[in-house]
This record gives sequence, structure tokens and C-alpha cells, in this order.
Amino acid sequence: MSAIRYRPEIDGLRCIAVMAVILFHAGFTPFSGGFIGVDMFFVISGYLITRIIQTEIGQRQFSFARFYERRVRRIFPALFVMALATSVAALCLLTPIQLAQYGGSLVAMNLFLSNQFFYKQTGYFAPNVDELPLLHTWSLSVEEQFYLVFPLFLIGLARWWPQRIRGALVSVLLLSFALCVYREQTGKLDLGFFSTPSRIWELLLGCWLAAHEARHGMVRARAAGTWAAAGLLMTVIPVFAFGPATGYPGWLTAIPVAGTALLLRHADATTRVGQLLGLRALVAIGLVSYSAYLWHQPLFAMALHATGRHATTGVQLGLIALTLGLAYLSWRFVERPVRSPARVATRHVWAGAGLGSAALVTAGLTANLTDGLPGRFDLDFTPFQAIELPVQDQHCRALFPDFGGNCLASPTVEPGKPIDYLILGDSHAQAFAAGLLTRHPALRIVSLGRDGCLPFDGVDRYDVNERIPCEQAVEQLTRRPLTAANTVLVARFAYYAHGTGFGPADTAGRRPRSIHIQPQGLPERTDTHDYATVLAHGLDATLQRLRSDGTTRVHLILQTPELGFDPSNCLAFGMRVRSAHACTIARGDVLARQNSYRQAMESVLARHPEVDVIDPTQALCDARFCNATASGKILYRDDDHLSLDGAAIVYDKLFQPH
Repeated sequence: MSAIRYRPEIDGLRCIAVMAVILFHAGFTPFSGGFIGVDMFFVISGYLITRIIQTEIGQRQFSFARFYERRVRRIFPALFVMALATSVAALCLLTPIQLAQYGGSLVAMNLFLSNQFFYKQTGYFAPNVDELPLLHTWSLSVEEQFYLVFPLFLIGLARWWPQRIRGALVSVLLLSFALCVYREQTGKLDLGFFSTPSRIWELLLGCWLAAHEARHGMVRARAAGTWAAAGLLMTVIPVFAFGPATGYPGWLTAIPVAGTALLLRHADATTRVGQLLGLRALVAIGLVSYSAYLWHQPLFAMALHATGRHATTGVQLGLIALTLGLAYLSWRFVERPVRSPARVATRHVWAGAGLGSAALVTAGLTANLTDGLPGRFDLDFTPFQAIELPVQDQHCRALFPDFGGNCLASPTVEPGKPIDYLILGDSHAQAFAAGLLTRHPALRIVSLGRDGCLPFDGVDRYDVNERIPCEQAVEQLTRRPLTAANTVLVARFAYYAHGTGFGPADTAGRRPRSIHIQPQGLPERTDTHDYATVLAHGLDATLQRLRSDGTTRVHLILQTPELGFDPSNCLAFGMRVRSAHACTIARGDVLARQNSYRQAMESVLARHPEVDVIDPTQALCDARFCNATASGKILYRDDDHLSLDGAAIVYDKLFQPH
């Protein structure tokens, strides 16, 4: 078997793959499907590794020790340098809860279990993934898990079933692809995305192609140029046509994966596509693609943590340039020297890998087990230690066993006895109630509601085309046998009035959410209704019902100012630079966001002068800015929910109870 021939067009293909991923992670909208670059890398990896293994098998030179030594030389040095630099930045920029999570991801990275870690922690398209410096290492884990088993599988086939290597590869490939599609069809996209069994078909396609060439040689097809052009289109078009809403991975993943295989098979130097991929600029980026892939995500994430804001286009372009610069330095002074056995002996490679892994695992465990080294800062980060809002407690569930939504109650509330406050609404109601329960334990409070549901009569909500049964929660609320001195209506009204979130914290996620509301009773979703008007009609109907009851004073809490960013990303930076406005948003921007629903509610509230209208901007904003902190206290637990202290401040400053 002949020695492996270098093909510059493969490095050109690597350039397309890595730049697609980088531009996608940078948030450039046209590259909404850039995540397919990882799929391209999988095919390329399977192809090249199988060529090497089969060449050595044919020459009777294959050694498991040498194979894994090459993997260590290839993967570990640049990975360690990136992880060390990222860890230093994390120590300076991350809040305790973030550093604790980072520590866990650092341990998982070193054990090549990042895919499992991030599957359990988040989703690849979740809104907060831009904040995770090591998210991208999930793909390295998939590869290394695959290569722990694949050489044994291939050697076994070559020894005992040499004529069936390709058939066996195809069989496992089809099983993996079927699992991938099954998980897409059953809505388990995150599991399909991160799981090695549902990803290895992409690697195996490259493996099969290499096995096919080993048996039949690189015979040039008559229509090689056409096939290569088709492959290029199949890899480039999805970069622009796919997006976070694409069912991915699944059936459609086969398009860029097959396109990559076509390019590997047919795009040699005799075709125009091969010549295009062989251009010096593309090859240069392809050569440093591994280091570029390693560096881009930490740079983007740490820029976000350093400023508290998503970067502008100019800054992102600068970060991409920095990524490529660091990638070259890493390739030139780390990757190339360590890959050479003449420059770095085998024993030094294994010793370095062991010591480096041990050091990083120790650092990760320290960060994780100490809850993120909270002593680094003077500010109390407790509001971020439990990001999830409390949705129910045992006492409330005992009081209302048939209520299916969120349920909180003061320990002093007794069955059939009057209460001070009945708080109704979505998750913002839960945040407000949790603050009052904690800071004012003497108050008799019950909070009932459902996440994402207005506490209003006559309103239906849809996510895309799926109807959310909010009316069931409202009907249950109207049946509560409660005598409350005060009834409080709380919700994220601007969200319902616009149908979308606010700012990068809501809209920069890779699967940004949008909702739809309309009058109740229509047989299906219709798009002819103004959301703010629907919201106002629901408020009117609800206030009329409550007024007819006549036993409670009604308080309407207007929208809490939305920050548009996660305050945990700017608090540490703000303390480092002593900036008074590191965690603020202009009051004018807040009021502009809220203008539509406020105007729609004005006429309704004019007909209900008995309603006490509470405007949180009066408690949380000064003349120019709305603040995430005040007097050393954190007022928000995320970009739009109040912390315990924030809720207590709104109550203490603005409420006039009955």
C-alpha cells in the first residue's frame, strides 16, 4: 500500500468548516447554519484516521500505542494551552456560580466527557450557551470516545473479516443514523446532538470512504468535477439555509455530511473545486483550523463576561482576527513541535499529558467544590446560587392539592382563613412572591400561576403553532376559595405585547423564543390580532370580575424593567473596573420597550380607578438608568426576573396595602 499523499484541498475544506462554525458562534445572522462545520470535521476526521490506520495495517506497522500517542500529540498540547489561558481569564471574570460550572466543564473536558456534561447542563441552542467558554469541546469528546473503540473494531475486521469491512461500517453507520433520526422525530434533539451513538455515523461515512479507496484506489470518476461541485453546494448552502429552528441533527444533517464525502472523494487537484479549495489562503486557515476551533469560543465567551454585553460587529470581527492570530501561534509553536517525535520524545509526551490533565482536573475540582471561590469578590452573589425560581412548596400544595401550576404560600396561611396577598401571574409573579415570602415572613401570602401565562381572562397563548393551556390555570385561579385583602396581578407584559424577548439575553440564543397571544375561543392560531390590544382586553375582563367580587383591593404591577443582558455577566467586570454603569440599561430604552402595552392599558385602567398601579421603574431606576444592583445588593436573578432583594425593594418602596 502506498504512503499517504498530502491533499491541500482537504485543508481548504477544513477552512470552510472552521470558518462556518466561528461565524455562526460570532452571531452573524447570514451564517445561521454554520454549526454544520462540526459535521464536516467529523467526516474529514473519520476519513483521514482510517487512511492512516489502513495504511499501517497494510504495511504491518500498526500499533495501538503509537496510534494513541499520535492522538495525544495532536489533541492535548494546544488544548492544554487554551484551557490554561481560559482558566486564568475565568478566575478574573466569572462570578462564583459561573466559575463553579466552568470548573465542572474543565474536568469533563480533560476526561473527554464534555458532550455528556453539556447535555445535562444545557442545550447547544439554548439562550445562555454564548457564555460557556468550553462548550465547543463537546465535539472533541465525541471524537475521542469514538477513537477509543474504532481502532479495535477496524483491526478485528481486518484480521477476521477483511472482505466485509465496508459492509460492517455501513451497518453501524445506518444504525447510528437511524438513532439520530429517531431522536429528532421524538423531540430529543439535545440528546441527539451531544450523544456519541447518534453522531458516529458522520465519522463512519468518512471511515467507509477511506476503506472504499483502500480497496479500489483513487479512481477518478468521469464526472468528478460535477460531483465535486455538487458536494461544495451541499456543504455551503446549509451554512446559510439552516438555522436553530432546523431539526438538527436529523434527516437534513445528511446533506452537508454527504457533501463533505463527495468533496473528499472527487475534489482533487484536477477539478476546479479542488483547485478552489487548494487556494493558499484557504489552506493556510485549514492548517491552523484545530487551534482556531479551540480558541474562538473562549474568546467570544470571555468578551461577553468582560463587558456584560454581546459584542458589536466590529468587536466580533476583531475577535475573529485574534482567533486566527492565536491559532497561528498555537500551530507554529505548540502543535508542530510536539507532533515531531524527533523534537519531543514519547516519554515526555505521556508525562506532559498526565501532568497537564492532573493539573487542570485539580483546578476544575477546586473551582467546582468551593462553589466558585466566592471570596474573590465583596458582593454577595447568593441570588445566582439558585437560578431556578421556586415553583411550589409542600405547604401550598397541601392547601391547594388540585392546583396544577406554580404554588407558593406563607407558613402562616391556614385553610379557610383570610390572607394578606393573593399574587397571580407568570414566573414574574413567582419571583415577586418569593421575595416577599423571604423578606417579610409575617405576611400571609399565596402565589398561584403558571410560567409563561398571563393571569388574565379570555387570552390564548401559542408557541409557534402549539397552543399552551393557560386558560386552565386561569380557570383554576377563579375557583380558589380565598379571601384576600389584596390581589396582585404580575406578569412580563412587554413579552406578551411584542411576542419576543428583549435584548441579547433573550434574542441572541441559537433558538430564540417567540410567542403569540389572541382572544380565547378561536379554533386555531390567527395572526390578525394586535398583541397589546389582546392583552388590554384580557386585563379589562379580569378587573371587571375582580371588581364584582368587591372584597379585595387590586394591585397591578407593571413590567419589571428588562435588562436585556444577564447581570451575572457584568457584575464581576463592574467591580474590577469600578464602573457605576457596568450593569445598567438606559431608562429610555426600558420605557420604549414597554410603550405599546402601557398605552393599550391606559384606557382600561381609566375605567378602573380603584386599581392600584405599581410601576417598578420608580423603585429600580433613576432619571437615566435602571440598575441591576443597589446598595451592595443584586436586584435581579437574570435578565428580567427580580431577585429576593429586588422584589422586597419594589414592595417596600411602592406598595400601599389595603
